[in-house]
Amino acid sequence: MNRISDKALIAKFLDKQLSSSEEVRFAERLQDEAFAELLDHTIVAYKGRLELKERLQSIGKQARQDHQRRKRKSLAAPIGIAATVLLLLSLYLFDQGSPSHETLFDTYFAPHPNIYTIKGTPNGDSL
Repeated sequence: MNRISDKALIAKFLDKQLSSSEEVRFAERLQDEAFAELLDHTIVAYKGRLELKERLQSIGKQARQDHQRRKRKSLAAPIGIAATVLLLLSLYLFDQGSPSHETLFDTYFAPHPNIYTIKGTPNGDSL
C-alpha cells in the first residue's frame, strides 16, 4: 500500500501538483533510502519518456513537412504540362492568322518612282 502512495506522490511531484501537506510528506519520505531510489528510477524513466516524446514530435513534424513537399511536387508536373500545352496552342493560333511572305510582298511592295531632279532651267540658265 505504501508503494502505491509513494508512486502517486512521486507522480504528483513530477507534475508539480503537490499540496503543502504532500510537500511535507515528500520531504519526510526523501529520508528513506528506498523512496529515494524509487524517485531516482522514476525521474530517469520520466526523463526518458520526455525525450522520447520530443523525438516522436520531431519525427512527426518532419513527416508532415515531407508530405507537404511531396504534395507541392505532385502539383508541379500537371501545372507545367498545362502551361506547355497552352503555349503551344497559342503559338499555333497566332501563326494561323499571319499571311505568307509572298502575300505580304505583293500587297505592300511598290517600286519607288525614279524621278530625276534637274538643276537649273532647261534652257541652260543657272542661278
